[in-house]
Amino acid sequence: MTIDLVWTDIISVVEIDYNKEDQGIYIWGFEINNKFIPYYVGIAYNIQTRITEHISSIIGGRYCIIHSKNLEQFYEYKETKSISEESGLIYIPNFPEGYKQFLFNKKKLQPHIDYMVEKMCFTYSVFNEENITKKDLELIEKKCIQMLGKEKLWNTRGGNSENILINSITGDKRVVDLFD
Repeated sequence: MTIDLVWTDIISVVEIDYNKEDQGIYIWGFEINNKFIPYYVGIAYNIQTRITEHISSIIGGRYCIIHSKNLEQFYEYKETKSISEESGLIYIPNFPEGYKQFLFNKKKLQPHIDYMVEKMCFTYSVFNEENITKKDLELIEKKCIQMLGKEKLWNTRGGNSENILINSITGDKRVVDLFD
């Protein structure tokens, strides 16, 4: 299967259009110093709603929190099992005890949570459900994870996607450059 991905321009989370119900593949990450840093690749039947779920997970303590001064290098901390208040990974959502710590330390964490949400942005490529199956979407997702580099993303669902060829990626130059 050969797929052309047409990515949207990078969209700030404050610009989400809740009247749209686009389905397809998305990449969310952070815009720091005018550079798009991919964090997560996913598929969704309503991308705008799914992005909102990611935001809620950051705000609500369901996702790891990275110190604001190290957000650009978040992938260096994804294998870390311990937290540091000074840098790197500052919160791990180990339920239920970890969540108690989240609530207890929320004031200290809040500037970093705010920074993550402020810098969060996304891009996506829409697919017509008549032409593509859920299995196809999963293979495209794996291929994108593989192409971006599993080691440079927080999610690691990448896998064998040899039968997918992505021959053309268009859209925002900062996104296109990620796939070169």
